[in-house]
Amino acid sequence: MGTLIASAIILSARQAIQDLQAVRWTDTALLEYLNEAQLEISRYKPDSCIKNETFSTTSGIVQQLPSDAIRLIDVVCNVGGSAITQVDRKGLALQNPGWPKETASSSIKAFMYHDADPTRFYVYPPAASGASLAVVYSARPAVVAAADPISLTDEYKSSLIHYICFKCFSEDSMSPDANKASMYHQLFINSLQMSDAADKTVEPVSS
Repeated sequence: MGTLIASAIILSARQAIQDLQAVRWTDTALLEYLNEAQLEISRYKPDSCIKNETFSTTSGIVQQLPSDAIRLIDVVCNVGGSAITQVDRKGLALQNPGWPKETASSSIKAFMYHDADPTRFYVYPPAASGASLAVVYSARPAVVAAADPISLTDEYKSSLIHYICFKCFSEDSMSPDANKASMYHQLFINSLQMSDAADKTVEPVSS
């Protein structure tokens, strides 16, 4: 979560679109665009809204992340216990074809993950119900009100403003401006690409 207040982002966007008196765009509309921007950024940048949580397992090998999850980042360790390592599912199957049928345990040794199934992961050995794991995942940003701090970190201020401006000019019922909308959308994309270049791609690597 950031420290910038949503209303401050909206004011900056108003300065950019030259509508400080809210003649053409309401605060309600701009707040909706801001929340949409946060979600779009989280899709481009899974590391923009990270949660470190204690995860309680269900019985078996397949584990489902919480409903606000976009994708898994890491399974770190058993809470109060040993570290957990990411392994290759095919490699484990070659070494131990019967691993899914092993006795359930509260102490997990390894996890497996695939990008095609971003909100689920597999554990070895099969988990007993209620085992506690330290899990890191990319979360869907919380919807904010005008008086709330933004759900992303403050580094995304410019991206949020660019997106709000893009939406204003593309959805203006009085006088849409495709050129300005395109310009701000490109600024939005460029800002995320610059951020992506500064950061390394987040783990885990697809197995």
